[in-house]
Amino acid sequence: MPLEYYFMLAGLVLLLIEFVVPGFGIFGVSGMVCLTVGGFYVLGGNAWAALVLLAVYLFLVLVITLLCVYLPKESKYNPFVLWTRQKNSEGYTGGKTGACWWAKEVQP
Repeated sequence: MPLEYYFMLAGLVLLLIEFVVPGFGIFGVSGMVCLTVGGFYVLGGNAWAALVLLAVYLFLVLVITLLCVYLPKESKYNPFVLWTRQKNSEGYTGGKTGACWWAKEVQP
């Protein structure tokens, strides 16, 4: 098995590790570098291969940019928004204005 296939396999493994164990992106960046190097040599290792990889990465940047611009800001696709409301009628209370949990008097 040629070396470029080992680079591509290592890149996939590193990206899977980054997906399972999110961290500082070291595995993800290393995986992208390995995939790029492997893809460069699989495509021939010449200027045409570099142009193809550049076109692929520019296309990915364009797609990600368009998704960020045109997806609604308040959509169900946003995993960081709590979509269920906590209502007072259901027993949720926010406490008194200006009161803190550590400043409450202790009941004997």
